[in-house]
Formats: sequence, structure tokens, C-alpha cells
Amino acid sequence: MVFLCVNAWPTTNVSQEVAGFLTDNGIKFASVVANASVPQDARRFHCDLTKLCTAYLKSTQLSHYTKLRYFSPTPGIQLFLYNPELDQLNEYLHAISHTRVKSSVLIVGSDSVAELRRSLEHSKDNLLFYVLEYSIRSLQWHQVLSLKSSYTMDKLAFYGDSRKVLEKYDLNGMSIRSISLTWSPYYILEDCDAEGLCSKDSGFLKGLMDLIRQDLNFTYVTYVEPSGDWGVIPKSGPFNTSGEWGGVMGSVVNGDFDMSINHYIWVLDRSELVSFAATTPSRSVLTWTPQNPSTDWSLFLRPFTWTSWTVIGAVVALIFLCQLVSFVSAKDLPFGNDTQDILSTTAWYFFLLLNAYYGGAMTMFFSSAPSAPFHGIRDVFKEYPAWKFMFPKGMELDYAVFAEKDADYRAFWERHQQNPSDTTFASIPDGLDIIQRSKTVINVNEGQLKAYIKSNLSFHQSLITVEATNAIGSIVFTLNSPLATAFTRSIEAARESGLLHQIEQRWTGGKLSPDGTVDKMVLTYGQLILVFVIMSSSLFLCFTAFIAELFYSRFLDNQI
Repeated sequence: MVFLCVNAWPTTNVSQEVAGFLTDNGIKFASVVANASVPQDARRFHCDLTKLCTAYLKSTQLSHYTKLRYFSPTPGIQLFLYNPELDQLNEYLHAISHTRVKSSVLIVGSDSVAELRRSLEHSKDNLLFYVLEYSIRSLQWHQVLSLKSSYTMDKLAFYGDSRKVLEKYDLNGMSIRSISLTWSPYYILEDCDAEGLCSKDSGFLKGLMDLIRQDLNFTYVTYVEPSGDWGVIPKSGPFNTSGEWGGVMGSVVNGDFDMSINHYIWVLDRSELVSFAATTPSRSVLTWTPQNPSTDWSLFLRPFTWTSWTVIGAVVALIFLCQLVSFVSAKDLPFGNDTQDILSTTAWYFFLLLNAYYGGAMTMFFSSAPSAPFHGIRDVFKEYPAWKFMFPKGMELDYAVFAEKDADYRAFWERHQQNPSDTTFASIPDGLDIIQRSKTVINVNEGQLKAYIKSNLSFHQSLITVEATNAIGSIVFTLNSPLATAFTRSIEAARESGLLHQIEQRWTGGKLSPDGTVDKMVLTYGQLILVFVIMSSSLFLCFTAFIAELFYSRFLDNQI
């Protein structure tokens, strides 16, 4: 944490207040930074604060003071002494922008607060820091949150009589600008004008933004990226701020927009480009459709082995033979023929047991999972070109990063760069249509897949899903943005209250079958062909017998 000290102050009162702040918030390290023109003030403040911190909390360590022109952010608290006659506040605000959010405290006299507000109005830096305003009679704490377009300065809240900070944010109606693209069901943009400003948005993140907006008191507008480019990898140059960025992500990296509302994956490589506010877990799955033969004559025979069918056929033939012998010999028996009754009863029990076993075997056959040939993305890569692998547009970073370290990913990434249309698809319906028509595996977000199936009750397609990756879905902000901290706190409150789960279930609810099992078993005409042939043959025989009986009856009538 950084302490900026402006003007001379009543040393004892301010030092005691700062020492209480350090100890109540469990801060372990602090240092003093001063302009070269006031070294004695810096040493005196450093000495007083050291004594007080030692009395409060012996583990707090204060380093020696550093001159402002040599300042660079370090862990813990750094105390800045400011002389208004020689320095400008914007120099210190710029120094704060290079420290972590909530790690700076600016100590000013009451007569310098107006100057501080004027400096904040012209500041173009992202800032979130604390202000200790002092006068001869009082000490007051404030919290400053500043974006490039506006700022807020509110009273800082503490727990009870302590100096432990109570995180609470009020943006006082601040307007926030976002840029994004539709990524259903997480964020859906509609009715966008020629400039890209969208008047209608919906989806899971819209519901979440409504909760955050009510909690933090702000307004926001969202623009659609005109070229439809997610911009998750640089157009040219290295994967850092010195690269050339464009698209949605590039607009946030370059600072053209405050944030991007969407379901981004929180990966380490992006941490030096943007700030994150985690929303919900993001699980991706490998999905494909079993490629069954177009005509399957043996589908309804597979529940039993061929040996079983041979034995069943032999038993049925034996029953028919016994019935025939019993019928022929019945006229020679003086007391009637009870053998037929016994045979009928035996045949009935045999059919009853056979039906029970066959029905159970068919249920197990359709409900049991086929052996999944893939257990991860690498398995699919190894089956190329027999099987193809595709991913949604906007997820290029996941594969570009691994391509630098892994030969299998590198080979796939080279194919993608040569022909992107052969490795990417635009939407969930497009991806599902591809895997139904070809031997292709797609990597999709589980929430998107569940939401599509849930919203399409007439959806009929056999699917097998296998977990691919687990990650954290997040909203992204400009680097070191104070909004990331405020949003994170508000999202945590929504999660603890259960509201976040309710919104998520509304948009991405439903379930998929366990990994490696068929999510939907859909039988085609070709798979039912054996049933159709048997039934058609039986009907044909019945019709043939009916015609024969009809002609025979007419023949007898003519004879009479």
C-alpha cells in the first residue's frame, strides 16, 4: 500500500491514525516516499510511525524513505510526502496509477481537497485509493474511484470503531462503456445502430449486470464490435501491451472502452493485459455424434448373441414340431389330448421369460454408454484426418498458447492458420450440424450446449460429451481498473445470496449425461429397418393368406 502525504500535518495525530489503519488491516510492510525538498519531514514522519507501529503491531516493518523521482511500486505501504509549493498533485496521482488498486493512501490537508478534486477531474488514469483528510480539529477518510471519464469520492466505511476497511462502493451514477459481441446464452446484443450502440441486451450476464448495477449505482452502455472480431490474439507483435491489438479484447487493452461484458476465460497470459472479475465456472466439453451406419440390419438382434438366437430358434422349432405331432396323433387318443395344453403353457412361459430378458437387454443396450474413443483434445488430434477437431470462433487463444509448447497443438494450429474455416464454427447450431454430417469433434462451452438443448424442445440428435477443460468465466476490464475490484465484491455478494445461481440456472440450466455417455439416443429409419422388414413380411403373408382363402371360398361356391 502507498501513502501519499500532502502538506505538513500535526505529526502525532496523523501518525497515530495511519498506524491504526496499518495494524487494523493487517498490513505487514510500509515505506516512505518523499520529494527531495522535504527530507526532514519524511524522516520525522517515518520515525514517529515506526514507533507507533511497533507499539501496535511488531510485525509491521517500515523501510527507509525513497525520493519521489526514484519511486517504483513495492509490496506493502509507501508513504509520500508532498509539498504543494513545489509539486503538482497530478504527479502523485500518476504515481498511484502504477500501484495496485486499494494500495494507496493520500494524506491531505483540508485546504488541498479542492485541488485534489480538480486534479481528479483532469486525470486520465484508473485509480482506486484512500484519502485521509486532516485539519486541526478532525480527521476524515475518503475512498476515490476514478476512470478516464469521471470519478467518485465518498466517505470510507470501517468496521465499528476500528480502522479495518469495510468494502463498499457507490459509483454515484457513473456511466460505463462496454464493447462486446453476442455469445449466447451469456450475452446477447440486439437492435444496434450504425455506430454500434445496442439498445437491447439479454442473457445470463445481463441479469447479473442488473444486480451489480443496483448494488453499485451506475449506468452502462454496450457497443457491438463492427467487424465481429473478438481480438483475443494480437494482430501483430508479442502477446503483451506492446503488440498491436484490435477487436473486442483489443478495444479494452487499448483503453478505448472501460470493460467488455462477456464470458471470458481467466488465463494467466491475459493478466498483464486486462483485469478480471470472475463470474461462474466455465467448463468446456468435447461433443460428437456417434457415426452409426445408415442401414443397420442387426440393431435389434445385438442384445442377444448369435448363439443365443440359435438356441431360441431351436426351441421354437421344437415347440412347433411337438405341436404338429400332437395335433396329428390326437385323433388316435381315446381320452383326448392334454399334450397340446401342456405345450401351449410351456410355449407361453418360454415367450414370457424370453420377452422379459429381451426387454431388459434392450434397455441396457440403449442406456449403456458406448466406449468413448476420445478422452481429451489430444486424442482427437491423433485421430486426424479420420476425425476432425473444431472450436468456436473467439477461442483461438486457448490453442495458440499451447501451440508454442506442444507438438500436437502446434500441428493443429498450423492447419487452423492455413484454413480457419476447416477448424472453427460460428455457433452451436452450426457445430451440431457439422458433427451430425461428418466425423468431427467440437469443443464447446457446456453452458452454451445445455442452453441450446433446453431452448429447443424438438432437438433430436445423439450426442456424446467428454469433459475437456475447467476454467473461470470472467468479465474483463482495462488493466488495473478499479471497476474489477468493485464488480468482484458485488458478484461475491450475489453468489452468497444465491441470486447468481438462480440467474445461471435460468439461462444455462439443464443437465448433460455423464462423460462418455450418449446424451440423446435417436434411432433413424435405417436402424429400424429390420423391424419394418419383419412387420411388412408378416403383413404380406397375412394378405397373401387372405387372398388365397378368398379364392378358395369362391372356388367351393362354384363347385356347389
